[in-house]
Amino acid sequence: MADPARPLRILFYIQGEGRGHLTQALALAPILRGAGHSVEAALVGANPSREIPDFFRDDIGCPVVRYDDLGFGHAANGKGLSLVATIGQNLRRLPDLLASGHVLDEAIRRFRPDLIVNFYSLAGALHTAVRRHGIPVVAVGHQFMFHHPSYPWPNERVMERVGAKLFTRLVGLGARRRLGLSFYDAPELPSDPALRVVPPLLRPQLAQLERGDEGFLLVYLLNAGYADEVTQWSRRHPDVPIHVFCESPDRFE
Repeated sequence: MADPARPLRILFYIQGEGRGHLTQALALAPILRGAGHSVEAALVGANPSREIPDFFRDDIGCPVVRYDDLGFGHAANGKGLSLVATIGQNLRRLPDLLASGHVLDEAIRRFRPDLIVNFYSLAGALHTAVRRHGIPVVAVGHQFMFHHPSYPWPNERVMERVGAKLFTRLVGLGARRRLGLSFYDAPELPSDPALRVVPPLLRPQLAQLERGDEGFLLVYLLNAGYADEVTQWSRRHPDVPIHVFCESPDRFE
């Protein structure tokens, strides 16, 4: 374990599906730098359908390295996740996923980190478990609250709950600490001392925003399958302008 009294060289592993984990990394990086540590590089796991956004490359303040991470397959309607599609998609990409271990190996050799912070990257967790590189890992994500008894699960969709908890358990492999980001208070668990409940990671710019009503609805659309529903709603309410952020803008033309 690195000496906590000296500055640490830190490497980020980030699951790049969506934007949540990327923005969490953007929030944590200045906190670590303010404490005297350095973020040497951000390794972003992505599948071919996702691009690393420019705002992340511009703001993270360190080299960004892309590697292949496990992605999520979607149902035929392009909305929810599909276990069958997820398994099939990742089996087809298995050679690329195996090659991601070499990318992570090279990053460790190049940046010589004292600590790795894993923002919900399964490829990063599996690399830690298999390679046993000995570098301490802290895993970060609101999903780690799935294993806290206070987490408010819905009564239905039991299989989805089991799958989500299993996936999150795998992402925590090899981590000395698992930080569950939570908007509500929850007690620490003596039965699971590696799980720590911490406040959410929010960028300071959020507190500087001025709230106001500009007369439109803002929609952030991760899965393009919901585009038809947004379009249909807009047709029923033509007097309400909608601004949509989506990786498939052609669905609205």
